[in-house]
Amino acid sequence: MSDGEGGLAQPVAASDTLAAHLDERQVTLGEGPASDVIAGHDLVRVADLTAAEQSARWPIFSDIARERGVHACVALPLQAGVVELGVLTIYRKRPGLLSSDAFSDALAYADAALALALDHYIELPLHRLKSLDELFAPPRSVIHQATGMVSVQLGVSLAAALARLRAHAYANDRSLADVAADVVARRLRFDDEP
Repeated sequence: MSDGEGGLAQPVAASDTLAAHLDERQVTLGEGPASDVIAGHDLVRVADLTAAEQSARWPIFSDIARERGVHACVALPLQAGVVELGVLTIYRKRPGLLSSDAFSDALAYADAALALALDHYIELPLHRLKSLDELFAPPRSVIHQATGMVSVQLGVSLAAALARLRAHAYANDRSLADVAADVVARRLRFDDEP
């Protein structure tokens, strides 16, 4: 996931459909291990998503992960100095922390992902790139635009509008980016909802 302002992030790549689904759910819900890394800039290691502490920390994400057979996770920041590019999240089907060797491998994968991201960034003509956000998350601007539109439609704060977008996406089992695109294209209005 790429880092984002206001807790918004966008999945960039996933190893399989399960990881892609869980990453997208984190964006939609605004909770989960990658969301915590983005908010706190520190790694997250969870040995057991069934633990009461994790259910309290991420009430909906923990349930979704467990329903999909995921019982543990690690989320590592992709950061070079003060430049934060995103998060590498690793999901496990069995409870328990990664072994020392597996954790070392995870750190190596995070370093490789960071190196690829930086290499990709450096290859871009700098006059074309306004920010690193453009490199990783083109749909984010649509989410911001939709948040503003919903805010005006309902006469609520931007935070409340984003919460409504996330709730609608979750309730309809859709991605936040897809719901936002419908709002911007005027296929979906929130002032028409009961």
